[in-house]
Amino acid sequence: MRILILNSGSSSLKYKLYEIEGERVLARGAINVGATGPIRDHREALSEALAAVAAVGAGGIDAIGHRVVHGGEAYSAPAFVDDRVRRAIADNAVLAPLHNPANLLGIDAAMTLRPGTPQVAVFDTAFHRTIPPIAATYPLPRDVSERYGIRRYGFHGTSCAWSVGAAAEFLQRPRDAINLIIAHLGAGASVTAIRNGKSVETSMGLSPLEGVMMQTRAGDLDPAILLLLLRAGMPVDALDRMLNHESGVMGISGDADMLTSARRAAAGDGDACFAREMYSHRVAKYVGAYAGLAWPLDAIVFTGGVGENDAEIRRAICERLPQLGLRLDPTRNEEPDGTSVRSLRSGRDGPELLVVEADEELEIAREAVAVLRTHRPADG
Repeated sequence: MRILILNSGSSSLKYKLYEIEGERVLARGAINVGATGPIRDHREALSEALAAVAAVGAGGIDAIGHRVVHGGEAYSAPAFVDDRVRRAIADNAVLAPLHNPANLLGIDAAMTLRPGTPQVAVFDTAFHRTIPPIAATYPLPRDVSERYGIRRYGFHGTSCAWSVGAAAEFLQRPRDAINLIIAHLGAGASVTAIRNGKSVETSMGLSPLEGVMMQTRAGDLDPAILLLLLRAGMPVDALDRMLNHESGVMGISGDADMLTSARRAAAGDGDACFAREMYSHRVAKYVGAYAGLAWPLDAIVFTGGVGENDAEIRRAICERLPQLGLRLDPTRNEEPDGTSVRSLRSGRDGPELLVVEADEELEIAREAVAVLRTHRPADG
C-alpha cells in the first residue's frame, strides 16, 4: 500500500509518500503557496506534488492521509473524510484559526484532484481524549461550557503518540506501562503528562494558544489582561493577531526565530537573553507541575524543532528542576549523534532524558492505514 501524507499550512503544503510495507519514504517535498509566488493555491500545490511523485517513478497512490489540528468533540480517532468530517473541521476553525482552515484547503484540493482515492483525517486532538474530566473541564458555569463546547482538547497529539512509541521502544518498556513528560517545543509548544502510555494532562487547551510561552503565541495570561485591552478599545481582531502572531519570544525580543535569538543572546543581546530565560522558565514550570501526574517518571522527552536542536534551552529547563533528580550530560546534550532517539542522561540515576526526532508524517500514515485496513469509507 502507498499512502500520501499531506500537512497543509496556510502558506505551504508538505507531503510524503510512503510504501507502508517497510515504511519506506518514496517521495517528499514542501511547496510554498501564496500570491507572491508561482503557486497560487493549494490545488496548484497538490498538482505539483502529484507531478513530483510521478516524476520519481513512485507509482500510484492508494490513499491520502491528512493532518488536521482540531477535531472538536466529534472526533476522538482518525476518520474517513466525508461531508460530515469536512463540516466539523470548518466548524472548529474558530478554535484553531491558524490551522484548520489551511488543513481544509489541502483536503478540498485532494478531493478535487483525487476524487476516487480514500482519504483519512488524523486529528491532533484525538490523542488527548484520554485526559480525565477533572483536567479537561474548565471551572466555568456548566451550561456555558456545554453550549460552546469549551473544554481542554490538547494538541500536538500525533507528535506525542510518536514520542510515546519511540520512548517505549528505546527504554524497552511496554507502551501501556510507561510514564513520560513530553515537551514538544517548536513554533508552537506544549507539555504533556503521559501515564501508562496515555495523555492525562496537557498544557494546550481549548485552542493551541494556552500553555507555555511559544515563538509568537503568548501562552498563559491572566484573563483580566484581555478584558483590560478590550475595554480600552483594542479591536477583537487586533487582540487575536497580538496573541497569536506578535507575542511570545517575538513579543519580548522582537524576533520569533529561536536560532536567531540564540545567536543574539550569545552576543549579549539583553532582550534575546531575557526571552530565552522566560521561555525556559515557563516550560520548566509545566514540567515540574506535571511530574506528580506521571510519577514514577521514566523519562522527559524533548521533541519538536526547538526541543531537538536547542541544547541551551534543554540545559536551562533541566537546571530549573533539581527536585526531579535530573542528571544532564553536557557532552551528550551538545553533540547530536545522528540517531532518531538519544539519551542525554549522565549515569543511570534519575529519570531518563531523551531527545526524540519527531516523525509526525509516519505516525499519521500508521494511524490512517489502521483505519483503512479495518473500515470502509462511507459515501460523502
